[in-house]
Amino acid sequence: MSGTSGIAVTVVGGFLGAGKTTLLNRWLQGQGSSRVAVLVNDFGALNIDAQWIAARHGDTFALTNGCICCQMGGDLSQALIRVLDAPQPFDEVWIEASGVSDPGRIARLARSAPEFAVKGVIVLVDCTRITAQLEDPLLRDTLVTQICSADELRLSKTDLADDRQVQSALESLWPLNARALVQAGVDHPAEHAEACHAPDARVSAVWTLGPAHGRRFAAWAGCPDITLSVAQWQRRLHALPPQVLRLKGFVRTTEHGWTMVQLAGRRAHLEPFSASVPAKATLIAIGLRGDLPREALKRLLHA
Repeated sequence: MSGTSGIAVTVVGGFLGAGKTTLLNRWLQGQGSSRVAVLVNDFGALNIDAQWIAARHGDTFALTNGCICCQMGGDLSQALIRVLDAPQPFDEVWIEASGVSDPGRIARLARSAPEFAVKGVIVLVDCTRITAQLEDPLLRDTLVTQICSADELRLSKTDLADDRQVQSALESLWPLNARALVQAGVDHPAEHAEACHAPDARVSAVWTLGPAHGRRFAAWAGCPDITLSVAQWQRRLHALPPQVLRLKGFVRTTEHGWTMVQLAGRRAHLEPFSASVPAKATLIAIGLRGDLPREALKRLLHA
């Protein structure tokens, strides 16, 4: 971890569905005195509680705790320039890497600007899936690149794993990156001298980066025109072929109205979404280029 002067930067990476948004949500809920800018790939998935939001003006949210969340497109360089141009200086920056990107490359870009000091790269690893994912020749290069870039590896989904899966995950990681600190769980910052974020940090801004997917991955997007029960949506999601590596978005359910949908591996999760009213129902799926089951995905859109 770096200890040089400048605005401290922490990069959070990990493959699709590893739990990056969950980790950021934990940090977003913390209170503290530091001003922190958070650059994320999918602002909507953060699901900031409606009770936090006092007003909305365009793409800027004024939160009841005094923080500001900005939703913006553009590349990382432009986002970092906006951080530097902010009228009130920031103490820290947290960057969420895309699930198929190299967080090390993001860290190198931040290091190229003398105004920033990279504290480290945290990479989340789904311990229930990493062993099988590393055996997939089409996914391995992406995963190895992410793992090797980490200063800290965090095992996620440990509550869903047995001891054998956790041990297998550790045995898969050590040969790839023996220098990284390994932590289990996503609830707490690293417990060492140069923790990856200050425990009293207060989030003051959130910006959204434009999507950036590797050349070997493809994305699909659709707008469902139906309202179904949670159980009906779950059945449809579980019926999707395994070639859908990740799916997320917003749909309407009879129980909750607007509902956030996430599918990672074969686990589907739906929960009420109260942060804001989406412009329309939207689902976004990611899979390997040439292998994304578009016809099966289209069947999600209609009754």
